[in-house]
Amino acid sequence: MLILYFYEAQILHSADFADTIRREAQKMSEAMRKGDFNTLIDYALPKVVHMVGKDKALAQMRQMDAQMKKEGFFYDSATIGTPGQVSDINGKLYVLIPETVKIKAPGGMITKESHLMAISEDKGKRWYFVDTAGLVNEEVFKDTLPDVVGRIEIPTPKQTTFTPDPKK
Repeated sequence: MLILYFYEAQILHSADFADTIRREAQKMSEAMRKGDFNTLIDYALPKVVHMVGKDKALAQMRQMDAQMKKEGFFYDSATIGTPGQVSDINGKLYVLIPETVKIKAPGGMITKESHLMAISEDKGKRWYFVDTAGLVNEEVFKDTLPDVVGRIEIPTPKQTTFTPDPKK
């Protein structure tokens, strides 16, 4: 009976965080769509920002965005799925969230399905996000989220697709 109560409390706890996590992920996505890199970097894991340096990270984001636009690629949207189970590892909360990103490209639309890892270092008051597509490299994964290695399986990103524009 006690185990059942604990399990139900865990599920309820995950559900409590789900709306907040999803809302914050959508705010991050909107910042990306608008090119609001100052807001976007606020959602980046502080450890990663510290490794690169905030000013350098902002400059790199702006440069990559300008290059993409120059080549005809524009961030269109991101659909944030339902967050999964919350894992408490060494006092930090981790949650996988499915995400579908669409990018307008010359002649059509690129669609990328992957996951975000939501991370809270303060029991769910503040959430940061890491695109798990960048964690397929084992060394990057170990450097970025060492506590998670071997504890949470990162789903393999699906194949990116291109849908031609029917008007062209």
